Amino acid sequence: MFSFLLKKALLAGATIITVSSLVIILISWAPVDPARINFGQMADEKTVAELRQRFFLDKPVHIQILRYLGDLSPLQIVSQTDPRIIDYKHIKICAIHEFQFIIKWPYLRRSFVSGSLVSELIYKSIVPTFVLSVAALFISFVLGIILGWYAAVKRNSTADKLIIFFTSLLYSIPSFVMAIFVSLLLGYYLGWLPIQGSLWDLNDKGEQQLYIQNLILPILALSLRPLSQITQMSRSAVLETMGSSFLLTAKAKGLSQNQIVLYHTLKNAMNPLLTVAGSWFASLLAGAFFVEFVFNFKGMGLLTIQAVNQFDIPLLTGCCIITVCLFIGVNLVTDLLYAVIDPRVKVRG
Repeated sequence: MFSFLLKKALLAGATIITVSSLVIILISWAPVDPARINFGQMADEKTVAELRQRFFLDKPVHIQILRYLGDLSPLQIVSQTDPRIIDYKHIKICAIHEFQFIIKWPYLRRSFVSGSLVSELIYKSIVPTFVLSVAALFISFVLGIILGWYAAVKRNSTADKLIIFFTSLLYSIPSFVMAIFVSLLLGYYLGWLPIQGSLWDLNDKGEQQLYIQNLILPILALSLRPLSQITQMSRSAVLETMGSSFLLTAKAKGLSQNQIVLYHTLKNAMNPLLTVAGSWFASLLAGAFFVEFVFNFKGMGLLTIQAVNQFDIPLLTGCCIITVCLFIGVNLVTDLLYAVIDPRVKVRG
């Protein structure tokens, strides 16, 4: 287990370094000046130069990468006069002359546009996206297992053929296309649900309020594709498991049909479903970017798109890193759940 976690940690570190470097390199190749574009063409040269110096934009690309990786590192040697020390959440270990050795939280810098800490902006945005993705996956997983099991039990019946037809049709429609369709049908033409809005939004009194109804259309747009695949996967897994010899033994012992399905069929069909659910959760986090844009849902997706449009380098880099960390975390949890569900699976490095 330790070697497995160590291997995953090293892989995660290498991935974060690669993503950070690529984002900084791509931005450095862009034919625009990030400092000038954020202050405007009328800004004086002194103000623009201070911004370039503060974020090391006046340095070569490899220096910018090393500086950013230093901000991400939990251990760092930094000058006591460094202005970044104010934003670091750190503990000083020791001091040597004008330098000090510190332990700190990863520092994602400040937004060019708002001046707020990138970590705070991401924290406010990641919760709605996480709630949206978890809710969509939960609905897809539960309904997918039920529909897949029902289709397997009613194999070759009219219900089975209809389930296969509609799930194949829905799987072929991208999430952002489905988002446009459900917003037009249920929001605009029928007027049943709000087309745009966030999980937390301002009410008539200007106070923050929770709006659950704003989740319904985004969840519907996100959940239909994974629902389709999970339904077909669970149908195939249940059909494969139903032909196993151990089910004949269970029937011979006098177990009821519900007990066989619950304790034997679904449990043994869970591993492939878990694989699909884990991959879909990561995909939902990415697919939520376009869906959030359609519904103006204030989450990580909309925040990242705004960072791209405004050429906000620290915010864009921070969003990319957090997204990568979410993907790595989902894959790690999926691997660990294999061993919990199926004792035959051993987690090794």
